[in-house]
Amino acid sequence: MRKQLSNAALAGGKLFVAILGCLVLAVSAHAQSCPTEQTIASIDAPAVKCDEQPDPPASVADVAPEAELSPEEFHTRGKALIAEGKANDGLAFIVAACEHRRMEACVELQPLYEAAIDRGEATLVDYGVSVGLLCASGAYPPFCDLYGRNFIEALDQSDNSERRRGMMAQAREMLKHGCDAGEPNSCGELGRTYYVSRQDIDNDYALAVELLKKSCDISPSDFCAEYPAVLNLAMGGAGQIGEAASEARRLLERGCNEGNSIKSCGGLGELLYMGIGGPVDRTTGAALVQNACGQGLMPSCFLHYRILTGNNGGVPTSEVVRLARLTCEQGRVARACFDMAEMVANTHYTGLPSAAAPEYMAFACQLGLPEACAQIESGRYARQE
Repeated sequence: MRKQLSNAALAGGKLFVAILGCLVLAVSAHAQSCPTEQTIASIDAPAVKCDEQPDPPASVADVAPEAELSPEEFHTRGKALIAEGKANDGLAFIVAACEHRRMEACVELQPLYEAAIDRGEATLVDYGVSVGLLCASGAYPPFCDLYGRNFIEALDQSDNSERRRGMMAQAREMLKHGCDAGEPNSCGELGRTYYVSRQDIDNDYALAVELLKKSCDISPSDFCAEYPAVLNLAMGGAGQIGEAASEARRLLERGCNEGNSIKSCGGLGELLYMGIGGPVDRTTGAALVQNACGQGLMPSCFLHYRILTGNNGGVPTSEVVRLARLTCEQGRVARACFDMAEMVANTHYTGLPSAAAPEYMAFACQLGLPEACAQIESGRYARQE
């Protein structure tokens, strides 16, 4: 079966984690050589020794020492060699073309390395080193996102504090290379490294806000949708984003209207409906929220549920009950679970037995809602024996 070197495949598994030890110093030194001592990345995993790897693909110097070619000529020569059955030599020229900023050649590298690995003429180490060097040199910034996320995936598999911090430093370095070169995914992923909670890793919410904004402004995507929540963290939490809400609304509009980001549309709908960051527009806001819910966005489903509840004077219609159950059971929204407990206990509209009320309240408590825990402690929602 053909080995697939997709982003997920490269990032996952102990094999990749093990070979990272062979990559860290190679990228830093811009040389394809393996470290002789244990590195921060060589965490517990099946041993992969650098000196036991097959010979790497031939270099351009090996194939044509006199070659002084343009990027296009490197690329053309590489494809010609591959067509002649000299795949390994052709790969060397494709790598050289990419190093000389031939973007079309860079895009071709992944399938070519997949084939070389299948033939036993290259390894994951070879591919990883090429990706890292092409990122660090600025030849192909999208590789920075791939390489940085690989380090993040690897550190999430380690329980060694020093190694985790070291791998995060490597990830941030690679992602910064990409972000500085204008690669939006690298900016967004770098921003995430500064706000997603990880043991042993320091956060910087203010820096995360700047990076998410930069990513969204370069190319709108789901990173636009993350901006408001991180901005809230940077400003101390409790929803106190104040005057900065207008910028959050602008970025959500960009993500929704230009980036086709459902998460951005859902967030924009909430701000429009609530009148945060600009004028109130409940019609448009409710429509955006409902559409985002229909596409599986749980926070939007919860807001849609609350909007319907208000429109119906608090009467739990079948649609209200459906949305409350959905956001509780699938979205794990504590307030929805609390509301389900109340509806089951106090109305006949849910069609559920009364014994379900304590279960929903207990779930709301488990999800961290103090009000639900207080209800259980009061004895009102004691589980039936």
